[in-house]
Amino acid sequence: MWSGRLLRWALWIIALVAVPVPYSGIEDGWVPAFWLLVMATLSALVSVLEGGRAAMMIAVVFAVQAVLACGVLWVASAALVLLGERLLGHERAVTAAGVLAVLLAVLALCPVYRSPIARTAGWTSLIGLWR
Repeated sequence: MWSGRLLRWALWIIALVAVPVPYSGIEDGWVPAFWLLVMATLSALVSVLEGGRAAMMIAVVFAVQAVLACGVLWVASAALVLLGERLLGHERAVTAAGVLAVLLAVLALCPVYRSPIARTAGWTSLIGLWR
């Protein structure tokens, strides 16, 4: 049912939403790559609707860091699946990936994200980051 390719995609999508990655430029923080993509999109939309160079520069800074984070997480997901299949066999690799997905979901509930843009000051969970 779960091919190596599907497993790699699933882990990557979960990692995009849950794994905190560092970012800087406008401010410093630790957020998921998906958050960076959303901020890049919002900044670009503001730039298009209202004009202005500053919003576009902010969008570019967020977008570059988001693309880099997405690439690193893709390589990490692919490497983990490949390593898991070689060391454990396919069926056990699927189980290990499921355990990793649950651990990432639990991580998202912990205060491991920080962004001055978010309403909450200091470290927060994934839910607090989006409030």
